[in-house]
Amino acid sequence: LSKFPTKMALSWISSLAWSFALAALFSSIFSIHFLGRLVPADIAATSTTRQTLLYDHDLRDEMPVANPSSIQEVTTGVSISSNPTYKTAFNISSDSRWWTTHLDNLVRTFEPTKNDDWCIPEKFPTHEWSLVEHDNKARGLIYIKNYKASSSTLEGVSINIAHHVARRKQSSNLRNVRPCIHYNRHVFQDVGALQFRADPSFLWTMVRNPMHRDLSSFYFFEVSRHLVSDTTENILQSMKNHKSFQTMYLFPWTAQVGRNIMLNQNPAQIAVVVQQMKESILDEYNFIGIVERMDESLAVLVLLLGLEPADVVTLSAKRAGGYDDGEGKYGDCVKIAKQPPPSQRPPELQDYLYHEHAKENADFLLYEAVNRSLDKTIECLGVDKVRATMSEIQKLQKLAEEHCQEAAKFPCSAEGVFQPKLAKQSCYVQDAGCGHACVDSVLARYNAGLLQ
Repeated sequence: LSKFPTKMALSWISSLAWSFALAALFSSIFSIHFLGRLVPADIAATSTTRQTLLYDHDLRDEMPVANPSSIQEVTTGVSISSNPTYKTAFNISSDSRWWTTHLDNLVRTFEPTKNDDWCIPEKFPTHEWSLVEHDNKARGLIYIKNYKASSSTLEGVSINIAHHVARRKQSSNLRNVRPCIHYNRHVFQDVGALQFRADPSFLWTMVRNPMHRDLSSFYFFEVSRHLVSDTTENILQSMKNHKSFQTMYLFPWTAQVGRNIMLNQNPAQIAVVVQQMKESILDEYNFIGIVERMDESLAVLVLLLGLEPADVVTLSAKRAGGYDDGEGKYGDCVKIAKQPPPSQRPPELQDYLYHEHAKENADFLLYEAVNRSLDKTIECLGVDKVRATMSEIQKLQKLAEEHCQEAAKFPCSAEGVFQPKLAKQSCYVQDAGCGHACVDSVLARYNAGLLQ
């Protein structure tokens, strides 16, 4: 009974803190005229959309896998990777490449951490976003689950890191290991909890080619979830609505609300956006990777955090053509629609993608800045070291898939059967890190020399 008033007080304080946070959030919405001309209609449209934005499918089966031998030595700021997807990522008209003159102000080197102080043993499960137990501060390993950017698979990677590092730090008491505090659910950023970040922490995410991400968003949420027809008109409307989505989502103070950045090619306005992007994203995050350069990005993450390659090996959460459970909210599984190949796109859509979608779209600036920052970080870490780490991750990933892909239980079976109870035993949370026990066992046997 003596603890009851304390709990009530903590709850009341937490509620009050969130009230102030939400007030500040909505205040910021109407004061960011320098980021765009937001009107109440923008906010209303976003709030209805937010409820449908849930999960992502993995891209390891859609994108070319980087070959360790394809990483080339460089002496200047050119791309280290010869990944064909990256090379042709911005094959759009030169008059639309407005961002090229702003990159020098954004590109940075991601620095290795000096220790693992960010790995704070959790007292309560932190998969969601509750900050009450942590003095309303978000510490630990923070992964921002960027919609339609392999986010469910990368969520599993982040949770895997939290468990593996904790086991090494608490090796003297393996029976009662508590994972590092970790935040990785969509809702953490959706409610703007990133503004409560405090040290020690490690903040990371990945971004995706805006064209690929925005098309994927339409086919996943609209076509698969809501059975919207993929007419050119519907696709174009969706693409226009998602301009600058990733940029606004990674900001710590607005989340999805007010995500449209209307640059309008105004030099003064663009300069402010670039400065905000530098201060609130590029300089704020400890690491940002590229989905189309997944293996390189994971290798860099391993080296920055001083991890072991096995820490980032997980099974893919979803694959195009597979099934999605909608986070269990529908009690059923739906087929994930596949996009038609580029050769089958209508001319009007193709013309928009390569001429208009980049205009007034801050995501293209962000994506290119992160790409070059990744190049610069690889140079700093050492190309040979990154190549060797990437090769080891790919080897372990192949082993994990060969031995565990069929045995792992996902929320939706390969036949589209909803199986939440089996998934709960197999996955860390929802469809993230499914089959992790099998993967750990297989990689332990490999390290012991029992598997080739």
